[in-house]
Amino acid sequence: MRQGRHIFAAALAHELRTPLTILKGRLHALDDAVMVPSTGECARLLQLVDQVLRSVEEVSLFTRAHSGEISLDVRPIDLALVVERAIADVQPIAQAAAVEIVGNTRTARGRGDFACLVQAVSILLRHLVDCTPSGGCLTVEVEVFPQPVLRITGAADQLLPGEDEDLLIPFSPADGRAGTKMTCAIGPALAAAIVDAHGGTLAITAAAGGEGRVLQLTLAP
Repeated sequence: MRQGRHIFAAALAHELRTPLTILKGRLHALDDAVMVPSTGECARLLQLVDQVLRSVEEVSLFTRAHSGEISLDVRPIDLALVVERAIADVQPIAQAAAVEIVGNTRTARGRGDFACLVQAVSILLRHLVDCTPSGGCLTVEVEVFPQPVLRITGAADQLLPGEDEDLLIPFSPADGRAGTKMTCAIGPALAAAIVDAHGGTLAITAAAGGEGRVLQLTLAP
């Protein structure tokens, strides 16, 4: 247990150190007048700040979820709206990566914490965007019988042996194999923790024929 905490802390420090180091260097350059302030540079600095804040917030949520301290506002929801909101959140990253996201959804009634489920689906979408070559496409589908199921399929990189399990470990090396685009620090591990808090499951499998990935989120009936 203690060794696991040390590994987690070291991985978190590494995850935060990179954007903070870049941010510090650029701010020094601006302060020394080596770099001329521009709208584009300000946007890039804000993106780095957002990246750090998101990592901190996700680590906090992951810790609370695994300690049973997460507070869910469970009520009737429409999973189609969850998908719609998540796609809107991830769309800027997908467009920058030239990856299309298609939501083939219809009204699907379920129960859950709307905001937390949006966050879980957004994390899964960001993961697949990061694994998908430019010009690729992700498809999001929702089923309601016999229980609510949300399935994301993409022509992403082929799953390596054991990667389906590694991806559910925070800061797993599998996240580093995903690609070079910006990805979620904790990745699917946080999404799995959120789904587990809802009494559901998250499965990561290879698509038919081994080409691509399928991320399936199943909620309790």
